[in-house]
Amino acid sequence: MGTIAAYPSPAAGGPLINKMVIPPLDYTVTRYEYDDGGCDVNVQPCGLQRWLLGYEGLTAAELAQIVDHYNLAQGRVNEFSWTDPRTASTFTGVRYESLAIPDHRRKWALLAEVVLWKFL
Repeated sequence: MGTIAAYPSPAAGGPLINKMVIPPLDYTVTRYEYDDGGCDVNVQPCGLQRWLLGYEGLTAAELAQIVDHYNLAQGRVNEFSWTDPRTASTFTGVRYESLAIPDHRRKWALLAEVVLWKFL
């Protein structure tokens, strides 16, 4: 696996993200029960992290920037870096879960919905 250019976030010169949702970390808890009634629980701060990004009012060039990056990431190299604009934290090894371009009446103000993920 290789790495492609960073996701076109505002920190990397990409379009403004209008809505960003970060669901809670999706992880599993392992519980070990013993014959004497005791138990151990294994909870580690790792799991599947997602970022749900919503764009409104995109120009055709801004939408093309996102679509081009998505298409490149679907090829032989899938991973890229993503800088969270809220925390300025950079995550490497991020992948696309989905890219949706909903229909919109105003063709000069386009929409896009992107879901990124990384296993932490």
